[in-house]
Amino acid sequence: MTMDTLMNPPGYIKPSLQNFLLTDIDSKELRIIAAAMELEYLGPASFPGSFPVEGTIWAPNHRLMVNLACRRRTKSDSPTRNIIFLVDTGSPVTYLCQEAMESLVGKDSNLPQTLFVKIHNEKAIQTHISPKDSHFADVNVLGMNFIVENRVYPRLDFDEKTFSLD
Repeated sequence: MTMDTLMNPPGYIKPSLQNFLLTDIDSKELRIIAAAMELEYLGPASFPGSFPVEGTIWAPNHRLMVNLACRRRTKSDSPTRNIIFLVDTGSPVTYLCQEAMESLVGKDSNLPQTLFVKIHNEKAIQTHISPKDSHFADVNVLGMNFIVENRVYPRLDFDEKTFSLD
């Protein structure tokens, strides 16, 4: 047994071993969603953003998709990027795909497994790189750690096919 094993509660699944069946969302689809939101995926963004923030209920599988302005915690001159997230209250943690992580740390940098990111406000959230061999390797997942830390929740408007994080 390692110290890591002893410190984790029973049933804990390491972020690198999580897997979500998100076969309908990938890098290409994120760009389509961004175009529908009239913004550039991984393009420059204004920081900080404000809440509530509006997202879209993306058909046909009714995924909650939201654009949030993101930047690294450690460098004040870091670029701020538009990152499209899939909101998943079943995920305990937040994930960034490799492409999004590279947009924050630089393409020529070694990518960390975890990175503290300011997501839409000054609170830094620990993010994990989406596991390479998972069904969501190209997806950015906004997990419960963000929702709890920021005390926001999705409020759905089914008629408009939108939601807001309030």
